[in-house]
Amino acid sequence: MKAVTDSGPTTPDSPKPEPIQNLFTMMEIVPLATPYDFFNDQYNRCAIRYGDMKKQLAADINAFCAPIRERILDIAANEAYLDKVAREGAEKAAESASSTIRKFAESSASELLRNTLWGTWREKYLRIPIRRMPIRLLFAPLFQSK
Repeated sequence: MKAVTDSGPTTPDSPKPEPIQNLFTMMEIVPLATPYDFFNDQYNRCAIRYGDMKKQLAADINAFCAPIRERILDIAANEAYLDKVAREGAEKAAESASSTIRKFAESSASELLRNTLWGTWREKYLRIPIRRMPIRLLFAPLFQSK
């Protein structure tokens, strides 16, 4: 175990330093039969054995996480389900993106961009009138692969 501990309390009922309090907090969070009261009593009586406490905490955390770990492994093994989720996600993303691009193209923001930043450069260097440039040409450089 690599959790930071100290040599133990030297006086009964002394306050816990932060690294030790972190271990006790983890024991409280994991809702299993962790003997929090037992180890707290041991600490307050200056008789705590941190090695035993950390082993118990590790076992409780593993037991707590076991159902989650099993569910993850089940999902990872089901390739049909993963393909379905990926396909549905891609469809939703494409729908959302096309809607956003359509709204932008119809908005005054695209007109502002066309007339200021990009448009000024196009008029100056390529001699293409801004008003005659289709929106897809305006944004084409953004979607070209490198």
